[in-house]
Amino acid sequence: MLVDNKTALIIKENGDTVKGKSLSLPSAMHAYAKWIKFDGKKIPSDGIVALQDCKTFYGKFGNDSSYHWVKQVKRGKINLFYFDVQTYAVHPLPGEPKYIIETYFVVQKGNEPLQEANITGMAERLSDNKAAYARFVQQFGDHEKKFLPKDMSKHPKVVFEAVDIYNAGA
Repeated sequence: MLVDNKTALIIKENGDTVKGKSLSLPSAMHAYAKWIKFDGKKIPSDGIVALQDCKTFYGKFGNDSSYHWVKQVKRGKINLFYFDVQTYAVHPLPGEPKYIIETYFVVQKGNEPLQEANITGMAERLSDNKAAYARFVQQFGDHEKKFLPKDMSKHPKVVFEAVDIYNAGA
């Protein structure tokens, strides 16, 4: 999902792109960070909307006071990103993990802003492509239903397949 292979880059709010050799985020979970390290220098993350660390493209999801650097996993007519949130389990039983990692999808269709993906929103975005829509609703149900029992993050393969079909234009 790289913009320019093996290049670190920063994309600013005004659309300017700055290329470099290395970039790193200070957090392993890529959550809110006031600065990034770009070519060995700490720079503020204010005004930056996307970045790339030579391996992965990230978008900035949220607002200036609370955001995540979301990792892009699909690029095309629909861009798909994800981020993980680690929370500590309340009173875990012996042998159970002390923390839980939850995965959230973020979606962008065309030039719309990044938005947290949910079942109804994804179905609506896919609805103008019959094959992609059919693959998605086969697992999750129609977007007009009021109650959808399945969590999208537990079925990433279906989400990826539907976005791939949509992006291929089939």
